[in-house]
Amino acid sequence: SLSINVNNPADATTWSQQVLPDHVTEIRITGFFDALQFPQKLTLLELDSSGNLLQQDFQHLPPTLKKLHLHRVSPSLTPEVVKSLPKLRSLTMTRVEPFGAEWVRAGLPETLTCLDLLPHYSWSNESLALLPRGLRSVNISKLKKLNDQGIALLPPHLTTLNASGSRYIT
Repeated sequence: SLSINVNNPADATTWSQQVLPDHVTEIRITGFFDALQFPQKLTLLELDSSGNLLQQDFQHLPPTLKKLHLHRVSPSLTPEVVKSLPKLRSLTMTRVEPFGAEWVRAGLPETLTCLDLLPHYSWSNESLALLPRGLRSVNISKLKKLNDQGIALLPPHLTTLNASGSRYIT
C-alpha cells in the first residue's frame, strides 16, 4: 500500500513521473498529481484531489484494478473512458462532474457490485435500468427525482440501497 500527499502543485509533476514499483497493489493520493504510470498489479486506486489526469490515463488502468475511488478529480471523464474501465468491482465517484445518463449508457463494467456516485444531476429511470445487473450496493442518495418506477428498474440482487435524498418514493 502506498499513500501519497502532495500539497505543493510544483511537486506533482516531479513525483508523478517516477515509475512506481510493480509490487504496489494499493495507491491513495491526496493533493496534487499529474499523469500517472500505474503499477501492473494495482488493485485499488484512490484519488482525492484537484489532480490533472488526462482521459488517456484512465484508458491505461491495469486490468488487475478492482476498486476505483475518485473525489474532486478533473477533468471530467467521458463516456469513452467509462467503456475502457477494467473489470472493477467497486466504483466511487464524488464531486466528479458531470456524471450523467450518458455514462451509464456507455456501459459501466458488468463486474461492478458496489456503486457510489454523487451527484446524479441528469439521471432518469432509463439510466437506472441500464445499471450493471450484478450490483449489490448502490448509493444514489442525491437522486432527488427517484420514484417507485425507478426503484423497480434497479438491479434485482441489491442488498443495500441509499436513496435518502429521494422525495418521490412511497
